[in-house]
Amino acid sequence: MRKVSSNNGVGVGTFKSQNPNFDDEDDDGDCHFKAVVAKIFASTTSIKAAYAELQRAQSPYDSDAIQAADTVVVNELKTLSELKRSFMRKELNLSPKVAIMLAEIHEQQSLMRTYEIAMKRLEFEVTEKKVKIDELKMNLEENLVMNKSLEKKLTAT
Repeated sequence: MRKVSSNNGVGVGTFKSQNPNFDDEDDDGDCHFKAVVAKIFASTTSIKAAYAELQRAQSPYDSDAIQAADTVVVNELKTLSELKRSFMRKELNLSPKVAIMLAEIHEQQSLMRTYEIAMKRLEFEVTEKKVKIDELKMNLEENLVMNKSLEKKLTAT
């Protein structure tokens, strides 16, 4: 029996493996278990990044980016499904330490992608606000000119 939790406390639970290779006393089994969990977290983070990309591509609408993000989500869901199938059939063919390192790299890359997407979104919002500021400045200048014109007419009479 193993305790499984995420770093934010969501999804805390226990796991009892039916696989004899995942025995608590077996360090190699513990590495296999950690490798599976690392791969699950990496795939989940990749799905999160693809979903963020999907949201970003909707405003302004970019059909190519939407399709690319959708493909990534589908591929990661397939990866998770294959991992589950292999785990349930006890057919995990992975070097635990290498799998853990690769999963961590994959997860970090996905996190970086998520942050890049957030940064692009913020840059887009900054650009929109600059355009709005420029419009307001132009409107202010027009109103100042109009006010001076009205002021001249009032003082002329």
